Amino acid sequence: MGTLSLKIQVLNLSPRLTLADVTNFFSYCGTVDNIQISRTTEGKLGGSQSALVTFRQPYAFQTALLLNDAIVDGKPICVLPAGVLPIPIISDEDQTEKKKEGFVGKRHIASRGAEMLSKIEIEWEEKRRVVVEQTISGIGAAEEAAKRVRARLSDVVEKACKFASHLGTTVTHKFNPNSTKQK
Repeated sequence: MGTLSLKIQVLNLSPRLTLADVTNFFSYCGTVDNIQISRTTEGKLGGSQSALVTFRQPYAFQTALLLNDAIVDGKPICVLPAGVLPIPIISDEDQTEKKKEGFVGKRHIASRGAEMLSKIEIEWEEKRRVVVEQTISGIGAAEEAAKRVRARLSDVVEKACKFASHLGTTVTHKFNPNSTKQK
């Protein structure tokens, strides 16, 4: 499996929001590595913005996806994994037509986001399972190695004690001042 992107795209951000506002909002999910903001529409009401937000941790990415439809500065935002949909650039002429299609489009976006989230959850669960299996296997191997080291160390200590005991009696006998030899 390839590396999983930890980048989300956020649509329908209020044009009044600054980079600091968006950073502050998403920092509650986890560590934010990077944010890129772009204006997606311009109209009489000031339009909206979109953003690409990159997280450092997988849990922060997953938490941010749960913020889909959250109200930020009076507008519901759309949060999706990056790349699910291209961020649209809409002109004033297209805006009226897009409003008619908006409801259907939001449903499609939401269903695509749910599909992607499901795939991501399956991938992360598989990765978690593999890591747990490898950890258990590694612990078992370490325990076996520790048993072998303890057994070998026990043998070495036992032999050293026997040798020291034998050496001690030989040395004691050789240099015993109570020896029967007189000068």
